[in-house]
Amino acid sequence: MDNTTGSLEDKLNEKEIRNPLMNTLPRPERTSREIFRNFLLLSSLFSTNHAAAVSCLSLASARLGSNIGTWQSGTLYISYTASALLGSTYVTKVLGARNGLALGMSLYCIYVASFILSIEATKGFSMAIAVFGGLLGGAAAGIMWTSQGSYFALTCEEYKESLTSELRDSSAQDQLDSHESTRSEDITSKLGGLFATILLAGEVIWRLFSTVAVQYLMLSWKIIFVVYLVISIVSAVAMVYVYEYRNHHDDVLNEIEHSPWDNITVTGRLLMKDRKMKYMIPLCAVFGFSSSFILSFVNGEALKISALKDTKSVYVGVFSSLTSGVAGIMSLAFGYGYKYVGKGVVLTLGSLAFFTLSFLFLVINNPESWSWGFFISIYSLQGFGRATYEGALRSRFADFFAYEKTGAFANFVLFNGTSSSIGFIIGIFARCVNPSRYCIQYMDSSVHNVLVLEVLIMVFSVLAVMGYYRATTLYSEEKETRNIPYNLPHEENETIIL
Repeated sequence: MDNTTGSLEDKLNEKEIRNPLMNTLPRPERTSREIFRNFLLLSSLFSTNHAAAVSCLSLASARLGSNIGTWQSGTLYISYTASALLGSTYVTKVLGARNGLALGMSLYCIYVASFILSIEATKGFSMAIAVFGGLLGGAAAGIMWTSQGSYFALTCEEYKESLTSELRDSSAQDQLDSHESTRSEDITSKLGGLFATILLAGEVIWRLFSTVAVQYLMLSWKIIFVVYLVISIVSAVAMVYVYEYRNHHDDVLNEIEHSPWDNITVTGRLLMKDRKMKYMIPLCAVFGFSSSFILSFVNGEALKISALKDTKSVYVGVFSSLTSGVAGIMSLAFGYGYKYVGKGVVLTLGSLAFFTLSFLFLVINNPESWSWGFFISIYSLQGFGRATYEGALRSRFADFFAYEKTGAFANFVLFNGTSSSIGFIIGIFARCVNPSRYCIQYMDSSVHNVLVLEVLIMVFSVLAVMGYYRATTLYSEEKETRNIPYNLPHEENETIIL
């Protein structure tokens, strides 16, 4: 036993671990303001890179054509899902959260570049390039979001520790907001709302850029995609200025004692062993179904065949930025409002927004009736729902699964990616023979059944609310008993806070 311990100690020293949670291995402390500024930088760079990619994603079906665009987006989400099961957790654990983010952002640059190549290539090569880009884009998204979840949780932990320490220091106390809470849930709410606001503000700016560039600057789509590529590269390179968290002591022990396969499969083991996780599936899935419906049908076809007749995709940027704008404003409001209404109320309202979005298409099913007012309502509801997904749901995952952050956010990716992939597959293969009330004729004369996705969105909206409150009940029981669901590597002193 002594020899084993000594061996592990030597290996830890060789790695030059500097853990802010370990008093025996000191490192220069960072103030709460430094931590906060670093998080702002990370959020801004992530937002810019992500905005470039999702702006292209919104335009995929509109500019590459419904067939190529839907196949590319479907491939992206399948790859996104697979990454959660087959490597994103391992990449994050081995490289670290900051470096995992940098890798994902770099791969996103290739996805954006595929749009430039695809619009210049012949039809056969265009499909191949687009699908390859979608494959890498999905892997990028899986790594990015898993790493972001881990980085977010680490930031919240360090911010809480630093803030608590400063509040004990009488000399620093006067400089701090006396109302600043050090409760874990309040910190995750604050930083989660801030991240979501910055993320979505970036989307508003860069999604709106395509409309301004086409309508007023008269730029070609090739130039527009080049601009997206440039900003994605710059933001990825600038990640070198973001603080790199070194592995926690327990994580390093895990790397030494467990095989890579253990780290890769932590996503599935967490899903099977933690009873709360399966009840969180509908909350992630409803956003996935709704997003695929918006991207494949509404952006790609509905705007073109509606009363707006947007055959040049001029309004895609406007409406997509409306979604991001509403989501950004609501994320900021929710970030400071959780303490008054609770995250459960916010997530319930988000599910109601997704339900209403689908219900409107269900009852107003004549494309000629889809006007400005209709689409403003649709994209605003999507934005409202997304605000709860990006803010409240992510911070709730950080609360519920604090003992295994990386695996938890990989499950987050898994659920959202699976539902989005299913949504795109339904969009491609749910066909009809003749146009009817719920069978819509696309611009290429093909006829597609949109009812299936509409019903799925509404069903999962209801299941989302039911599942969340069941997971909350289980979490309350764990808090009372201090019971970690099962033996995954975690911080031994981690407390569970409702």
